[in-house]
Amino acid sequence: MATPKPPASHDEIPETTADPAIAALYADIRRVSGLPGINLFYRRLAYAGTPVLAAFWEQVRPLYETRRLHQAGQTIEQLVTLPGVCTLDGPLLKAAGVDRDHRASVRATLRYFNRANAMHLVLFSVLTQAMHGTGSDLSALLLDPLQDPPVNGDDELLALPAWEDTPPASQVLVAGLRDRLAPGLADTIRPTLLRHFAPYPVLLAALYGYVACHNDALTAAIESSRTDALRAAKTLHEGVTVRFDAEVQAAVETTTAEFRQIIPVMLVLGTAMARGF
Repeated sequence: MATPKPPASHDEIPETTADPAIAALYADIRRVSGLPGINLFYRRLAYAGTPVLAAFWEQVRPLYETRRLHQAGQTIEQLVTLPGVCTLDGPLLKAAGVDRDHRASVRATLRYFNRANAMHLVLFSVLTQAMHGTGSDLSALLLDPLQDPPVNGDDELLALPAWEDTPPASQVLVAGLRDRLAPGLADTIRPTLLRHFAPYPVLLAALYGYVACHNDALTAAIESSRTDALRAAKTLHEGVTVRFDAEVQAAVETTTAEFRQIIPVMLVLGTAMARGF
């Protein structure tokens, strides 16, 4: 097996430019998870090499096939406690240029990211324990097979613009939101949820104002989500391990550490937007 390279924070393989091997893995991830998009975590693992993504997906696929991971994610999402909501009402949406035809896409995008982020926060917590535990592989968690994975509905997500096509004002806001709630994270990690809203800098500015007013309470909500995910992970993990070659594990551990930091931030921000929409 060729030695994979740990991914740099800005490197990813977008769904639109994936080669056939990676595209096939992406398609299987979407089908099994019931999610309409590919998380940035997977897109960065793909950049590290097709063997890295394939090895990782082979190990964690059974987790997505259980009701327990989906149910744990739903619980984490419901437990998010907010200091009010980020109001995205009609006048603000009109000022932002979000017409009625695109409002369904706003809802679908928030619904997808909040469900995905809650589930992935649990997954990354499981991985952190499993990669350093003892026992069998993750297939031991297949205690309650998921017959029909949840789906996101028929509404399309907001388009995801390339970073170089993102308005400069939105680039500043994306970076500012990340830095306020995830200080110290690499400058080149640009959360996908916020990038979907980049064509609407007025909405990002409203979110930034909400964060600025409630920074301490939101930080507490983020830490609470991490704690809740760790608690859920312990009930899912039950002493099993996940086994990778050393090179693959290095890439997975690096990326998992980054995303365990940013995922709860995006879960809390996405929840604030969804509850205020």
